[in-house]
Amino acid sequence: MEDTTNPLRRVLMLCYYYPPISSAGTHRSVGFTQWLGEFGWRPTVLTVGQSRIRWEPRCEQVPAHVEVVRSFEWDLHGLLTLLTGLLNRVRDLVRLPRRPSVLYTWCLPDIQIAWLSTIRGALLARRCDAIYVSCSPFSSALSGCLIALATGRPLVVDFRDPWALNPHSHHGPLQRRILSRMERWVLRHCDALILNTPGTEQLYRSRYPEYAHKMTCIPNGFDRLNVAPASPARETFTIMHVGDFYRARTPERLLEALCSLDDPGIEFVHIGPSSRILDRYADRVRIRHIERIPHADALELMRTASLLYLVQGWEEGVTNYVSVASKTYEYLATGLPVLADVPPGDNADIIRRYASRAWVVTSPTVDAVKAALQQARAGADSAEPQVSQDFVDTFSRQRLTGSLSAVLERVISPSGVPSNRKAAELDLAPQQVRVDVRD
Repeated sequence: MEDTTNPLRRVLMLCYYYPPISSAGTHRSVGFTQWLGEFGWRPTVLTVGQSRIRWEPRCEQVPAHVEVVRSFEWDLHGLLTLLTGLLNRVRDLVRLPRRPSVLYTWCLPDIQIAWLSTIRGALLARRCDAIYVSCSPFSSALSGCLIALATGRPLVVDFRDPWALNPHSHHGPLQRRILSRMERWVLRHCDALILNTPGTEQLYRSRYPEYAHKMTCIPNGFDRLNVAPASPARETFTIMHVGDFYRARTPERLLEALCSLDDPGIEFVHIGPSSRILDRYADRVRIRHIERIPHADALELMRTASLLYLVQGWEEGVTNYVSVASKTYEYLATGLPVLADVPPGDNADIIRRYASRAWVVTSPTVDAVKAALQQARAGADSAEPQVSQDFVDTFSRQRLTGSLSAVLERVISPSGVPSNRKAAELDLAPQQVRVDVRD
């Protein structure tokens, strides 16, 4: 996959979430590292030796032919868990009610600050032409800035989701001010900032107009088309969800709607961590739970669904929903119909535009979800799975890696003259891979 007609440039990639860890951030980073050679870049990945976050699954294979360096992380999570337990015991002894621990929320910017990446990163960066940082964790952005300052190498920071401007953050006012100062410091010292949705990019351009020239939108995407086979009418109508349920992101409205429909021919399949909500409905809804499995296996199971279910939580006081779930793109790559129970925003817009068939519910009511289910059930066998060429051209990981390459070329060649012939021939300017959303 390497362009042998030109010498490869080297890029140091700080990616905490990298195999064997499995997460949405993992798949984005893996896709970039696998395709960068096509555009004249040789990545060296600096990642964690052993993640201290106990709940993160570790089931992905490390990509072949990618140089991976691992560095140590102190067990800060274990220490905070121990201290929290001791505080709770003291409260029990003096008969005070237990409260949520403030130790975690005051570990700023995040608990992965104990990942020792700066010194190792500075040593590796000296033989590289550029530095790329994948967030979260956002402590990696601070480390990337220190490495860039120490080595003089240009720095590209990929926030993916908002950091201090995250509308779903549960930090207090003082913590937000501290995070805001950290964020501004990163924006001042990086050479380019990547956001992953148009809404997030607009949010940051409005908040930091003096750094708007550094900002580019490179969305998440899909690694391979996963079009489901056309299948004859089936007795079971399978509604499938892949991923986690947490905080306001729950399947409760869907399960209530299924209870109301009382259709024994409908099965809800959840692939991911267990949820107490599923247990509450187990005696009223036909539910099948599959624990976390490798990403490739989950993609194969998606193709067996009748309807793919996407949910995004509504949260009090939040009006600007700019995040798009990584699974959105993988759902769309199957060509299957999608039921999206989401607030108005980027996620809803992308589903409306690119899904061959979709029911987008932007009203948080059980009746609205029930009505969508009835329509989806009635039209289950009316069309074959189909993926639009527009979606393929916009969100293929190869194309998006070309956009990342263009950003890297820009920061090492400020004059605007591409140093890599492959990128120049393909003319992959970052703005050409924006998401054009509309109703």
